[in-house]
Amino acid sequence: MASISVTGIGSGVDINQLVTDLVSAERKPFDDLYNAQEAELLAEKTAWASFDAQVVKFETALKALNESTDFDVLTGTSGDTSLYTITPSSTAAPSSYNIKVSSLATAHKVVTGDLGSTTSTINTGTLGITVGSSSFSVTITSSNYTVAGIRDAINNATGNTLVDATTISDTSGTKLVLSSKQTGQANGVVVNVTSDGDGNDTDNAGLSQLKTSKASVASTIGSTNTESGAANSGSLSTLASGELTLGGIDVGASAAADDTLSSTDNAGSAIAIAAAINAKSFTTGVSATTSQTTFIFDVAGSLSSAVDLAAGELKINGTNVDVGNIAASGTAAATASAFITAINAVTSVTGITASGTTSVVTLTASDARNIQFQAAVTTNSASYLTSLGVADSTNKVARGSVTLVSSGNITVGGTAPTDADFSAGTTSQSSSTSVLATAADAKLEIDGLTVSSSNNSVTNISGVTINLLKADDTKTTTAFVSSDTTTLIGKIDTLVTEYNALFTLSEQLDFYDAENDGETNGALIGDPTLGTFMSQIKDKLIGAVTSPGGTFDTLAEIGVTIDEKGFLQKDTTMLNSAFSNNLSDVEKLFSSTNGVGNVLVNLLDDYTKTNGIFDEVVSRINKEIAEVDGKQAELNDDMTKRSAYLLSKLITMDSIVASLNATSDFLTEQLKSLPGVVKKD
Repeated sequence: MASISVTGIGSGVDINQLVTDLVSAERKPFDDLYNAQEAELLAEKTAWASFDAQVVKFETALKALNESTDFDVLTGTSGDTSLYTITPSSTAAPSSYNIKVSSLATAHKVVTGDLGSTTSTINTGTLGITVGSSSFSVTITSSNYTVAGIRDAINNATGNTLVDATTISDTSGTKLVLSSKQTGQANGVVVNVTSDGDGNDTDNAGLSQLKTSKASVASTIGSTNTESGAANSGSLSTLASGELTLGGIDVGASAAADDTLSSTDNAGSAIAIAAAINAKSFTTGVSATTSQTTFIFDVAGSLSSAVDLAAGELKINGTNVDVGNIAASGTAAATASAFITAINAVTSVTGITASGTTSVVTLTASDARNIQFQAAVTTNSASYLTSLGVADSTNKVARGSVTLVSSGNITVGGTAPTDADFSAGTTSQSSSTSVLATAADAKLEIDGLTVSSSNNSVTNISGVTINLLKADDTKTTTAFVSSDTTTLIGKIDTLVTEYNALFTLSEQLDFYDAENDGETNGALIGDPTLGTFMSQIKDKLIGAVTSPGGTFDTLAEIGVTIDEKGFLQKDTTMLNSAFSNNLSDVEKLFSSTNGVGNVLVNLLDDYTKTNGIFDEVVSRINKEIAEVDGKQAELNDDMTKRSAYLLSKLITMDSIVASLNATSDFLTEQLKSLPGVVKKD
């Protein structure tokens, strides 16, 4: 509503201004009082907000020390940071480890042959790209069938989190390179082609020249394991160092072979040979798979006399097979059934199962372990076992087959590769792509134990991560996992810093300016809550802990004291000694039920929690501010009424003055008209 300006007609006085001046003069003492009160209350509120913020910082420092787990801070020290770093988590145990980094995990990288230039057209079709157990597909059309277009289509394909495609141009032309985004032997890059635009998905032309394939070499064992196969009888040669090489790398030393086997002795088996090859696959790029072991023998039907194959006369992998009595008049099928039943009765021990029909018995080991027939010949059974080709001098041993697989060429060599039933020579891939980098697991030794990892972040030690940086197969270093006293003492440093900041702030807020009669007093001078709070904190810091359970019961005993001014001080030498030599006792001093950390955190919680003591103080201040605001509102109402009253009175007064002035003017004019009155000029 617009104000009405009134100028006195009769008096000539600015009545509005007069009212404003009168009201302002009347309300000024009250305004000054209320403004001063509100300013003081707001200053208190601001002071408590800043104090509460510093209390929170102090409380945070305490909470880093009030649980026993807060002291489970470990650090890892590498014996050679150029080879690896070691990082423990809170679940690790302090220990030392002898570590040798034999090789790093690498990512598979394949390259095509010369494709011309980046603008050369290849052909249309579909690329299926697999890395490990994951795959995605890329459709190549006439809109993107150049070398550059195929590269970009692969990189931008939906679901491609597996490979990066790049082009490299050398002296012979441009090549497409696919690099696995994941390291590890299992993460090789495989490219398949379907619907090649030239109508042939398997040749090395058109889109199919981008396909990858694996070279494969199978051992000759596993196909002639019969009772008459000479290769399966007698002693098997030991696969010694240097006898089998792949790409010139020796893989034979760890695959000794023999023919005196038990159910768990698989030296010389397909299992052992494959294990020896796979142990070196990270350097050779060649892995091995196995196929089941099979051994077949014929049984005779009509015999000249009965045969009793009692327990101990026939063994399979060192386990007795009790076939029992074989009648002279029995049939071959019945005899075969007797063998099958007896052999399967001990399958849980030997790992060998038997099956067959008519006169043929087939033994199989699905895990490719060796199968060995052993005879303890007696007069009764000698001729029969000999007829099966099994006797003391001619024990039969059958092995499963081993197949070598590689994304590159396979070159078999060595002084005696035939001891593993491989022939020397090179088997090539059937595609135009080749391997730039082999997919390999990281290999290292930890305390003499061989460890492999598909990536260079090795987590085989519980709670510990070893990050491999470089390999050196000739160097063994010692790594340590130990308590991180530097970090723990740093927590004490933070506690001291935050308390001293809290103490400094409390002194500023409770400051009395004696030199200026209190003109610049602190905002909380004399506040009982502030004084009580700081007194309680100090008492807990310097007091003794009840039954901490260790050798320390005061902070002073580990080097933390309060000086004569009230500030916390620390003795670095004492702290280092306590944390290095008595860490568990320091932990108890802080985190036991009555420990410094627990007691102080509980005390602070009483003040800082919702509806706690600090909230009550702020609520009281807010209430007082509201009361002052209420008084100010009442004053405004009163002054509004006062203004209206004064304005009414002054307007009335002005009217009277105007009336008097009019009368005066009338009388003056009348007097002028009287006889004898001379008008003065």
